[in-house]
Amino acid sequence: ANDHDPEFVLTSDELTTKVSENVTKGTIVRKVETTDEDIGVNALATYTMSGGKGDLEIVLETGDIVTIETLDRELTSFYELTVVVKDGGLVPRSSEISFTVFVTDENDNPPEFTNSTFIGSISEDVPIGTMLDLIVRANDPDEGDTVRYSLTDNSDTYFDVDEVTGRIYTTRELDREEIAFHSFAVTASDLAVRDEQPTTIVEVRILDLNDNFPKFVQQEYETNVPEGTFTNVGVLQVFANDIDEGSNGMVSYSISSFDPPEAGYPPNPLFKINEENGFIFSNVEISTTQDDPWCQFENGTCMVTLNVSASDGGDESRTSYATVKLNLIDDGTIPIFKNSSYSFGVREESDGELVGVVRAEA
Repeated sequence: ANDHDPEFVLTSDELTTKVSENVTKGTIVRKVETTDEDIGVNALATYTMSGGKGDLEIVLETGDIVTIETLDRELTSFYELTVVVKDGGLVPRSSEISFTVFVTDENDNPPEFTNSTFIGSISEDVPIGTMLDLIVRANDPDEGDTVRYSLTDNSDTYFDVDEVTGRIYTTRELDREEIAFHSFAVTASDLAVRDEQPTTIVEVRILDLNDNFPKFVQQEYETNVPEGTFTNVGVLQVFANDIDEGSNGMVSYSISSFDPPEAGYPPNPLFKINEENGFIFSNVEISTTQDDPWCQFENGTCMVTLNVSASDGGDESRTSYATVKLNLIDDGTIPIFKNSSYSFGVREESDGELVGVVRAEA
């Protein structure tokens, strides 16, 4: 008579098992064994199982639990299985047991950077070894893997990356006027040998420090200014360039009577300068009979010396100086326009008509 239940031959230690995620399909994960004190067909066991999630199944006649799909620990790290065994009696008797299959990890996934590009900035005056507020990060879905970072093919010699933390730091002195923008690649590795390692791009903008003086294109300018030159006539333009960035590189001009300016001495009254473009204009109608202290007479010619300054717009402004020599000459051969500017109207359909007349006298 079929009066005995089939019984599983499993100890408490055997209620869990492990399988690697890289096993091939058809691999036997576990063989389930049972006993039945009945004989003949009453002792013939058949097996069913639940909890395999389409990745594991049990062989009906043998109780072998096998893989039917490729396992991936990053998707499913364990399976809670319930196995039912039935005997072959007319009124089958059954038993069931539950146990766990853990999927062990293989280093089959490369690290993945959280961004395709990491962007940061740093001042150009920092010392070598300064850490930027910029960290590259890569995640590795594999269990227990530690990501290591390195520069790709030494793609930049001004920066490096901390191998463990991924933080970017300087390895050379920076100069924004030499290189204002750095771009380099960083590689992440989990120590596995792969044909290609994941990389990301790091972009670092160098912030300007007001460390350069404006520079005049020449230190001394000289020109002749005819007698009778009207007020507000341009006589000369000076130019200074500052290679700093933004307001640090914006230059403004002024005229002082001494170089450098001294308190108590007003600017030269004969000429003025446009502070934005460096054009020097007559401030009065020019005469060769000007008296000291503005004229220095040489061979009967009055020479006016202007000390021109160029200052940048930095918080701690830097200033450079140039000398402008203006010879006030009495030369009747040089024509002088009667007006400093002329304005005329013209009809759009006119052709060959007189528009206006300008006059100059020597």
